[in-house]
Amino acid sequence: MHCALRSSLALVTACVCVSGASRGEAPQEGAQAYSVSVQKLEASREQLAAAYREAKSPKSRTEVVERARRRLAGAIVEELIPAWFGTRWEFYGTTETPGEGAIACGYFVSTVLRDAGFRVERVRLAQQASENIVKTLVPAQQIRRYRWKSPAELVAAVRAELGDGLFVVGLDYHVGFLHLGGEGASFCHSAYLAPTAVVCEPAARAAGLASDYHVVGRLLTAPTMARWLEGRAFRTLGAAR
Repeated sequence: MHCALRSSLALVTACVCVSGASRGEAPQEGAQAYSVSVQKLEASREQLAAAYREAKSPKSRTEVVERARRRLAGAIVEELIPAWFGTRWEFYGTTETPGEGAIACGYFVSTVLRDAGFRVERVRLAQQASENIVKTLVPAQQIRRYRWKSPAELVAAVRAELGDGLFVVGLDYHVGFLHLGGEGASFCHSAYLAPTAVVCEPAARAAGLASDYHVVGRLLTAPTMARWLEGRAFRTLGAAR
């Protein structure tokens, strides 16, 4: 999905992100660190997949899934997404390398998930309407739809219905990750408003999260985790473009 501009939205005034450049990292160093994180996560996925295959009981499998969920969520939230901070947004941005070139909102989501070990069609998924992106990744029973809610109201509603966790959220013309945890709520996305770059920002105050319609799906459900562990492909919903 390419992020559409909406002039009626206010500029983002607060963001909790630090780009690699402001940490003193050269883009190449940041890209190398990202590659290492991706490789380590894949090694973890393979080890966990072996444990999942060898589990002798439903309880044992559930325990492996929980371990996998913690490892995957930590990698996405603490390593993969932050590596993209400061990467420029462009409507047609398709870069695969953090800190180099530009990336649109749909490509940000599909690239992070591909690099996290999800067998997704990076290009085709990125080009879908945001609702199809969510539906491709999340079982129907873990998807919620909301109308006419402010960002703060949306965060409260998702917490009340689905609890904390990592979510994919589709808007009228945008898509990103919503992370709800004990330390707060963050909206992580390739922002088409200032600073027109990849950011994580307080979700309840995020101008980029404003929309008449939201589709929210819990990302790391048991069925999705099983698909991740087994290396099964996610069939993209929506027309090819």
